[in-house]
Amino acid sequence: MTTYTFYSLCCKSRDITDFYIGSTTNIKNRKTQHKFHSTSPNSLKRHQLKYQCIINNGGYENWEIIELGSLEGSIRDAYHHESHLIASFNPSLNIRKPIK
Repeated sequence: MTTYTFYSLCCKSRDITDFYIGSTTNIKNRKTQHKFHSTSPNSLKRHQLKYQCIINNGGYENWEIIELGSLEGSIRDAYHHESHLIASFNPSLNIRKPIK
């Protein structure tokens, strides 16, 4: 079994209501990845909606990751739980569902 952390990536400026929900097995590395993709001109993911929103709304330092909880289980369990969170909170920056 693996421990998955679920999180929300949201702007510190409360007038920006866009946010993203994700999951990871290593929250520290995931934070580093989000920072790289939203600050590095060499990132191949910089064009993604969530990173464009970060870039256009104060940059990475104006955004925060809020942990929503964790789950110990399989990757399928994590995808199911993340899908439930996305359906419940309707984040504007998630463009793909975790379960295909």
